[in-house]
Amino acid sequence: MVKKILPAALLAAVLMLGCASTGGGAVLPVAPPAPDIGGDFWVTMPGAGGLTIVGVSGPQLSEETAINNARQHAARNASMFHRVEASFSSRQVIGTGIFNFENVSEYTITYDKNLEPFMERLDHDPDRDVLRAGGTTGIRFSYPASLPAPVSFSTARNPDGSPSWTTMPPVISGYLVGVGHAGRRLRVGDTYASSVNAAIASIVSQILTITTARQEEVNSIITTVHTLESRGVLANFFVLETWLDPVSLSVWTLAIARPAD
Repeated sequence: MVKKILPAALLAAVLMLGCASTGGGAVLPVAPPAPDIGGDFWVTMPGAGGLTIVGVSGPQLSEETAINNARQHAARNASMFHRVEASFSSRQVIGTGIFNFENVSEYTITYDKNLEPFMERLDHDPDRDVLRAGGTTGIRFSYPASLPAPVSFSTARNPDGSPSWTTMPPVISGYLVGVGHAGRRLRVGDTYASSVNAAIASIVSQILTITTARQEEVNSIITTVHTLESRGVLANFFVLETWLDPVSLSVWTLAIARPAD
């Protein structure tokens, strides 16, 4: 079964996800590659010379630690570019009474967590690719890899300044497209990692989503149990654009991928 949009209940569960990070503090607007795009809008479209991957770090005691943390954060996405396996599930139980409600979600994301080889392949220009604000560091890294097919997509803005893809995901020939969103977390890396996770969930839902519903009776109380499950294995997972909502400090992610062979 193939579905193009992640079911609302499962997507809501995915947006609650949090991942461990190495830093904390305020979110940093990273310098964009094009002069006409604001600091809240990162564009990392693939180029002929390789891929651009952004890494962030919260306040650290030394610049070296901040750069290393940002590199580690970017290496996670570099690892997932090659392969990421994901499953997302949600179980919702609704009873006849106002207190008879339960919602449980689970997720699993599997990728190569030996990040050292990916960190070694990330490169950046200290004079051009590093920005700091309030103790937070953001770095644009170049990564020596390429996508299997060109990406045909142009950026546009909604009237409120948000990217158009936050309300209408684009169609990009040759790829599955996912949009992820995550509310502000205590740690910088958690917000961005959670937004990426939600984008993965959106893409995986297009490969396989199973929806079931059944009724159960316990102690004469009838409940309805809804379950949703999406799963799949992706290759060439790549973040094209990231938007930081300047009001809520939530993060939106536009990403592409292909089903792994």
